[in-house]
Formats: sequence, C-alpha cells, structure tokens
Amino acid sequence: MLLERRVRMLSDNKTYYQFFCIPVTILTILLVYWLNIPNPTMVLTLPVVLFSYAEGYFSGIVCSIAALTYCLYFYSTPGEFFSYDVISIKKMLVTAICLGIITFLVSRLKAQSVAHAMQSKNLSDTFLKILNTIDIQLLVTEPESDIILFVNDKTLEEQRLASDPSGKPCWQVFQGLTQRCKHCPLPMLFDAPLTPVEWDRNDASSNRWFRNRESIIEWPGGQRVRLQQSIDIAESRHMQ
Repeated sequence: MLLERRVRMLSDNKTYYQFFCIPVTILTILLVYWLNIPNPTMVLTLPVVLFSYAEGYFSGIVCSIAALTYCLYFYSTPGEFFSYDVISIKKMLVTAICLGIITFLVSRLKAQSVAHAMQSKNLSDTFLKILNTIDIQLLVTEPESDIILFVNDKTLEEQRLASDPSGKPCWQVFQGLTQRCKHCPLPMLFDAPLTPVEWDRNDASSNRWFRNRESIIEWPGGQRVRLQQSIDIAESRHMQ
C-alpha cells in the first residue's frame, strides 16, 4: 500500500543519501569554482537543502561543512589562504549562521515528516487489526486494476486461502478468471462513487449465498479503494 511504500522508502534511502551527499557537494563546489560564480553561497546552499530534506541532520551538516570550507577559500585574501579582512570575516559569519539555520530547519522538517509517516503507519496497522476482528468477509482492491490490497482473517478462513493474496487481481484469486467478472458492480460505483451497491452472489465452491455491499472509500494514505463487505445469507435464503 502507498503508506507502507512511503515509510519503506524513507528508511531504505537514508544510507544512499548519506553516501552521495559528499560527492554531489564536491561536484557542486567544482562547478562553482570552474564557473567562477561571484556569490557561491547561493549555489552551495542547494545541496544543503536537498540532502537535509532527503536524509536529515547528518547529510545536511556534511554538506554545510563542505560548503563552508569552500567559502573559507573563496573569501580569503587573494594569495593568502585563511587570511581575511573585516568584510570577509563578516561574510563568513553570515554564511555559517545561514547554513546552520537552513540545515536545522530543513532537517527538522524532514524529521517531522518521518515521524508523521510512522505515526500514520502505526494508525494504519491498528486499523487493519480492527478489521481483522470483524466477523464478516472484507476485501479491499484498487478500483482500476482490481489488485487486492487487503483481505481480513475472516475472508482468508471462509475462502480457504493458504496465504495473503495481496498484489493479485481479485477475479484471479476468487474466481480463477483471466479478466474482470461480468457481474462486477464497479461500473456502477464509477458512475456513482458515493452510492454503495448491494447484490447477492452464490459461491460455487461452497454453494453458499452471500450479500455483498460495495463502496468506494478512502484508504489510509489517501488512496481511493473499493471495499467489499460479504455477509453469509445462506440461512435467510433457506428460510425463504
């Protein structure tokens, strides 16, 4: 699901960004030096912002130190490295303060983004646990592709599924078909997404009747999905 992919991406790419922040900053410094840019601080701030948000404090600090090192050279007296006049010293102080503030603010924004993603994932996990306690069959799919995103434990039990079918088309898992079922109510849901659709179906494998309630809902992470709720109505039909 989208939320899980986002959390996994935030975690997996951390080492990647820590590794590449140094060569990218060095390449930026070489470009600034080669083009003899008169105000290098503006350009060198770019990798600081990029890697502070992409990874966090570590990459931001590394990029800031590299940028500040070049500024030490750039603002020094010509021919006398580490020799500065009063104006150059002021420029260096302003540069160091600005890079520090930028690194702190952007890295903090990144940390808040990661914390929010983790909090959302925890809420999503709790939500799925609640769904697994419900004593009706639940199926969640992507409306466009029919790919299964979630089935609860009741569905696994009633449909005798040996493993989680997530990632496969629902018509393949439950009907053994090669395309969408002819009786699928999705076209009606597309026409009126706010109006649930109810219909009865017979499960050929068990010869039991179920009442399905189909609706379009917003899934954790903001994705719009199709929710199917199936209730066993075999006894009520038998009484009829």
